Amino acid sequence: MYKHVEKSHRGREIGIIVLGVWLTLTGVMQVFSLQIPFINTMLALLAIAAGVLLLFSRK
Repeated sequence: MYKHVEKSHRGREIGIIVLGVWLTLTGVMQVFSLQIPFINTMLALLAIAAGVLLLFSRK
């Protein structure tokens, strides 16, 4: 029983970290107008990963 709660909590922590990375990168890209190849694809994948981790760790 406790392993399930611990696993769910860990997924949520990772999701929040990924969300924080996404928010930071999005902000930096806007403020400094950086041009990095495929950054939009990378940011979209980070957003999807964060969303999936947060949604599936809600149990």
